[in-house]
Amino acid sequence: MLALLLCLQVTTTAAQQRDHTHEVGDDIVEVLRLSGVGFLHQFIHWEAAALWGTGAGATAITFIGDEDERQLGIEHANLVGSGGEAVGDVGGLLLGVGIVNAGFYVAGRLSDNERAIHFALELSAVQVIANLETLGISQLPLHERPVEARGEVLREEQPFFNVIRGRSSFPSGHVIGPAALAIKSWQFYGWRLGLPTSLAAAFVGYARIQEGQHYVSDVIGSYALTLVACWAVSSAANPFTLETAGGSLRVVPYAHGQGGGVRAVGWF
Repeated sequence: MLALLLCLQVTTTAAQQRDHTHEVGDDIVEVLRLSGVGFLHQFIHWEAAALWGTGAGATAITFIGDEDERQLGIEHANLVGSGGEAVGDVGGLLLGVGIVNAGFYVAGRLSDNERAIHFALELSAVQVIANLETLGISQLPLHERPVEARGEVLREEQPFFNVIRGRSSFPSGHVIGPAALAIKSWQFYGWRLGLPTSLAAAFVGYARIQEGQHYVSDVIGSYALTLVACWAVSSAANPFTLETAGGSLRVVPYAHGQGGGVRAVGWF
């Protein structure tokens, strides 16, 4: 809960920052900017350190006891069935490739809805950061997927998406898209969109565990990784405000197809 509150405390001020004459190319540049600056913000702010610590602690708890026994218990319980596993597999993949982002972005452009546009941009930046980090971390020799470790499925028999990443199943790539969507939905639209997307993220994570593709630690670690990325992108999207004796000075970074820079607006 503390981690969620830290992430949600950063409010979006996109409507005040953005020029209504922006073009699609400008928005692509903005996603790249948010991705780059957001990645750096994960390692240079104390709030990010608090989130990393909370996520690491939550992940570490999953190692208490016998992880393999817990894994087999979830698989044998088979609460969502094979159909649920298929839904979690496909749903997690689709939510991670930008379909929702594109839908909100197009709707926002057509209706001149700045909230929808910036929601799509921030969501895209989070997915860029978290997916690249997942690909990198999965190269570390942590542990194989449960079904591979037990010899039930050979790596060559895995779907293409599972093969292109590292051998380690930590963290879960399928969870990135649903988790990012859930956290950003709470931030931009509150419980009406945040609650159903959170349930979807929980379902995808559980289905991937039941399918034997991930341990509980893989899924919790992925949620934590995405939460930090969400906070970092929100931090990057908001302007830096410097309080002065007579008022405040707001410094807003911007970028467009012909270049970029900063704008400064003061209140005295």
